Amino acid sequence: MNIGGPVAVSGGVATLAHTFDTVASHSITAAFTAGAGFHDSVSAAKSVVVSAPIVETTTELSVPATALTGASVDLTATVAPAAAVGTVQFKDGDVNIGGPVAVSGGVATLPHTFDTVASHSITAAFTAGAGFHDSVSAAKSVVVSAPDATTTTTLAVPATAVTGTSVDLTANVGPANAVGTVQFKDGANNIGGVIPVSGGVATLPHTFDTVGAHSITAVFTAGPGFVSSTSAASNIDVTAPIVNTTTELSVPATALTGASVDLTATVAPAAAVGTVQFKDGDVNIGGPVAVSGGVATLAHTFDTVASHSITAAFTAGAGFHDSVSAAKSVVVSAPSPNDVVTTTTLDAIGSVAKGDTVTLKATTTPANANGTVQFKIGGVAIGSPVAVVNGVATLPHTFDAAGTFAVTAEFHGAEGFTDSAAAVRTVTVPDGPGTGGGTGSVGSLENIFGS
Repeated sequence: MNIGGPVAVSGGVATLAHTFDTVASHSITAAFTAGAGFHDSVSAAKSVVVSAPIVETTTELSVPATALTGASVDLTATVAPAAAVGTVQFKDGDVNIGGPVAVSGGVATLPHTFDTVASHSITAAFTAGAGFHDSVSAAKSVVVSAPDATTTTTLAVPATAVTGTSVDLTANVGPANAVGTVQFKDGANNIGGVIPVSGGVATLPHTFDTVGAHSITAVFTAGPGFVSSTSAASNIDVTAPIVNTTTELSVPATALTGASVDLTATVAPAAAVGTVQFKDGDVNIGGPVAVSGGVATLAHTFDTVASHSITAAFTAGAGFHDSVSAAKSVVVSAPSPNDVVTTTTLDAIGSVAKGDTVTLKATTTPANANGTVQFKIGGVAIGSPVAVVNGVATLPHTFDAAGTFAVTAEFHGAEGFTDSAAAVRTVTVPDGPGTGGGTGSVGSLENIFGS
């Protein structure tokens, strides 16, 4: 095959510049075509071995900036041009990481797990196949650290609490060297602020102000090197405090066999719930009587002549303590067959303002009964006995303290008339200044007691 056209010989030399475009061993000859006076001639054949040129390559390394011991990361080398053939050897400093990785599509990737905490200098060395030059990437650093330590948080709280009384909420975080803070929660609501953990413990004194079941958790927010954690929920049953009570007994000083009298217990505070068992010595009088508005009353007829020691035992409902009254004596005698039997009633008493003066009114029948009336509050005499006139005895009285009071009137008959006692009337005096007549005034009987 001719290479180009004929080249003139000058000074015995002919030169042709030629670029081979195929890789092969080419057999080249030169055929001289002579001019006049000369014969043609052909050179001996000579071989020219033609190959492709060797291509330069570049290698770039891609690694994460940080890694954790025990966790696999990818080391990736990208070789250009993408057609380059060969392998990549990844290195940590001068130490090979694994074996050579074949380059495919210009990329070689090696998953690797670091096992030491340090800053590692990584390189990727490309060893080229035919037609390409080797290349080495620039070094890149991977800072390897230990993974964060897992933590556990457990909660220590009391099973029960009382409103108004402080209890400790304690979170125990493991391991004990964990750093961070704990936020205690009541349901979804934060309790106070965050508490630093010291020696694996965070404690918060807390006072509950609502009654009910409270679901408490502790949320640990970890500092560097640790993983956050949350405790399981613990329930605290919060109740109101148990209130102390007092019981006062009101009974007539005397009674007659066969005649009913009222035994009255006044329990404070008036909101107390429960029952009262009246007793004559150690013997129950009837059954338990429900307390209403702080008062329990039992109508009772004594059937033996004697001095009876009466008590009232309050058995409290939820939220209150039991209490027992002091004993009071009722001297019971037999009625004289010739005495006229009397009855005494106390006019109804409603709510009275503190500091107001009202008139207590007792009515004894028959209207011609002779004798006196002793008014009492909580079994304690107030004022002196008041003479009965036309069947009526009255006494002005000022309630100067708030509370619930058991008021009664006992008629002591003169010769020919039996004694009698009025049923207890309850007076409620709310706390706060009076709104009626004020100290020294007498309230209207019709408005306070009824006509």
